[in-house]
Amino acid sequence: MVLGILLDRVTAGWRPAVGENFPMPHSDELVVFEDYFIRGFSVPIHPFLRGLIDHYGISLYNLSPNSILHVVIFINLYEAYLGILPHFDLFSHFFCLKMLG
Repeated sequence: MVLGILLDRVTAGWRPAVGENFPMPHSDELVVFEDYFIRGFSVPIHPFLRGLIDHYGISLYNLSPNSILHVVIFINLYEAYLGILPHFDLFSHFFCLKMLG
């Protein structure tokens, strides 16, 4: 754990997944990787991204950094350039969820 990346466990309410074969979040938890924080990623996430992961029934850790980047670019285009909230129907017209495995 790189010191200074996250607030202490008591304040922020995080827990490590040590001993779990794969991340098993509780219903009120979000799984993220330490490397995402080192590179500048932080939570809470944008409501549009939250809506996408809720719609598809996935968790944030299921998305690669490049997938997150695509969503962020889409959000930024809508909010910064067009000045409106992102629209899910247009996003789903241009992008589709492709399960790997």
